[in-house]
Amino acid sequence: MKISKIFRGVAVILLATLVMACPRIVKPSAEVSKYEGMFVSVIPVKVVGKAVGSGNPSYSAKAGDEYAGEFVEGRKVTMSPFVIAETEVTYGLWKDVQGWSTANGYAIASGKSGSHNAKEEENHPVTNVSWQDAIVWCNAYTEMKAAKAKEAIKLAREKNLAISADMMQASKMKPVYYDKEGGEVLKDKNKVNTPYMDKNAKGFRLPTSVEWEYAARYQGDDATNAVQLGEAYFTRLDSFAGATGNHVDAAACNEVAWYKVNSDGKTHPVAQKKANHLGLYDMSGNVWEWMYDGVATPQAVDEEDPVAPFATGNRVLRSGSVGHDSHFLSLGYRNLWESMSYASNTVGLRLVRSL
Repeated sequence: MKISKIFRGVAVILLATLVMACPRIVKPSAEVSKYEGMFVSVIPVKVVGKAVGSGNPSYSAKAGDEYAGEFVEGRKVTMSPFVIAETEVTYGLWKDVQGWSTANGYAIASGKSGSHNAKEEENHPVTNVSWQDAIVWCNAYTEMKAAKAKEAIKLAREKNLAISADMMQASKMKPVYYDKEGGEVLKDKNKVNTPYMDKNAKGFRLPTSVEWEYAARYQGDDATNAVQLGEAYFTRLDSFAGATGNHVDAAACNEVAWYKVNSDGKTHPVAQKKANHLGLYDMSGNVWEWMYDGVATPQAVDEEDPVAPFATGNRVLRSGSVGHDSHFLSLGYRNLWESMSYASNTVGLRLVRSL
């Protein structure tokens, strides 16, 4: 313990290497739904961007800023630690939280089960949810989680039972999104426009585009189908998450993703394909995933925890879906064309939480 305190900076660096090579699985801290999944902790290393064509691959299918990813040439990005869900939010979890939220002052869309709204398929990703729905639902899930943890703690104390650290942590979770700094918790999707995000609140939230791309592409010291960006290797921009070949390699794509070629135009239960290096499923394909960011072109600057500003009403989507060609699932692609109110049967979300 004395050594770790004295050499705290070194300990953090070593932990970064260990966690990223062998991600730590964090169980839900207070069970509120049988559909809750696992989270992977990410302690990022600094990323130094490269240009497409100078280490990152050039595109044979498409070219343009929307295919260049976040880590462009000259950009140096430092990120704070976070945890990210292994899977996209399932309809089962969305439904449980949405039911609780209705009785607790929230106004959120009910969502649908996958692309065809099969009522019994709770393990399909939730769809037909807008960015505005996702923002408010994250707040509801946080408050539901905290409320359930507080109930469990009260019961444990009454029965003189042990209380876990995870339970205590869950009871202290607070919503991330507010109408303004120091303002009201956002509970109505119709009032969501340019929310204030309090990352110090430690509640559930949408990933930033930079966080998502880091988690999708990180490969540690594995150079397979990868390019080195600073201290680690990252999957090539023209490839799917976890794939050993690029987006025109049908065998490599089929192994890790549901997309237009193999999906029959329908979503599938989460976590059916091979996971990426960090153990995350469907980072390419199945459904699009909302990012917190507005639309902007990444700049060649040094940044810490960057978030693209809300210059317009559009928000970023990543991952691609079962209805799209392979180049839309490539890790460099950012869908910049949908408004915050957009919802479809191929759009869902994935959760993160700041550590």
